[in-house]
Amino acid sequence: MQIYDYDSGGIRREPILRLAVLILMVGLSGTVEAGRIDDQPLAIALKNVKGTLEDGLKAVERTGRKPISAHFAVDRGVVHLSVTGCAEDGTFSEVLLYPATRMITETPEVTDSAKLKIAAEQKHAMDSASVSLLTATENAVKANHGFRAVSIFPMLEEGDPVAVVKLVGNGEFKIVAENLN
Repeated sequence: MQIYDYDSGGIRREPILRLAVLILMVGLSGTVEAGRIDDQPLAIALKNVKGTLEDGLKAVERTGRKPISAHFAVDRGVVHLSVTGCAEDGTFSEVLLYPATRMITETPEVTDSAKLKIAAEQKHAMDSASVSLLTATENAVKANHGFRAVSIFPMLEEGDPVAVVKLVGNGEFKIVAENLN
């Protein structure tokens, strides 16, 4: 795992943080997502959620879709996990999972042009990756004892696929980068 380390020649901080903030702030109105100005409602809501981001990624894989991003959100006080997946025919869908029921409840096709552009960029990053989002998430959580994954978004950083993973532990958030090769 690489955390922004200038001395070791690791991933540069500025481009990743700039893109991470941009990616994490894209979302539906009326939701509080990881990356918004006030993360505390999400941190508080996740304390009672047993389902994990990893569980959601596995569930989407079982539907035949390849996960290309995932994030927890709170909408009107209800926690849900949104996983964007790509079907074999190249269409994108947003799979909504509600941890309280541990079931997939909605799979609307992504049609918004801005979201389609982001999904295509994320798919491109995952197409050049040799490590899945599930493995990257597991690695990030394992390396950060006491933290759980809140979101994961792939991107290309200087041509190399990297996953930006947001974690929460004891009300504290941190962003780490996982190499996808």
